[in-house]
Amino acid sequence: MKFACSAALAALVLVGSMSSAFAQDDCCDPCKRYTTKIVERTVTIPAVTRTVRTAVFETIDVPVYGNKCTPMFRDVKVPIYRTRDVPVYRTRRTPKYENHEVPVYATRQIPLTREVCDPCTGERTTVPCGCRTERYQSGVRVVRRQCGYDVDRVQCGVRCETYQAGHQIRRVRCGTKVERIQTGTRPVKRFKEWKCETVVVCPARERVVRECVRVPCP
Repeated sequence: MKFACSAALAALVLVGSMSSAFAQDDCCDPCKRYTTKIVERTVTIPAVTRTVRTAVFETIDVPVYGNKCTPMFRDVKVPIYRTRDVPVYRTRRTPKYENHEVPVYATRQIPLTREVCDPCTGERTTVPCGCRTERYQSGVRVVRRQCGYDVDRVQCGVRCETYQAGHQIRRVRCGTKVERIQTGTRPVKRFKEWKCETVVVCPARERVVRECVRVPCP
């Protein structure tokens, strides 16, 4: 870059020197109809540029992953229990009775007789000679007598009993499921493309240059 700027300046200086020498030669010639005049003007030195290829990067979001433990559940049937009073029975023997007719006895006096022969007349007559006691059945009476037992079942109390009254659905944990999920993002720079741009090596400058101009003689 420094070499290019120096070369441009040297060329301008050389042109100015040649113009001054030529002007001096012309001014010294009185026989000509034209004369030379030194004129100063401003010359713009163009900028020195070059094309540079630059890498262009872009920022992208890269997902970040992690492990997530999710509990697993399943439905199970759980029995429901209740209590109730259950009667308790035992065997009981109850006496059984029935009516019986029992004869009733009584006593009575039965007179005794005998035949007596009259010695005078020889006649036989019956005369009492006392009495005897006789037992006879005077009737019957009804008597209840036991004739056996009746066996029956009677309740003697209650006992508490536990029984299953149904079931209910309950969710219980049966393990853990590990799954990979996205937990976020992180910025990452990556190459996108090449970009061509013009870079100024030497900026443009202005310089005053003296030139010889031919003008008619007055």
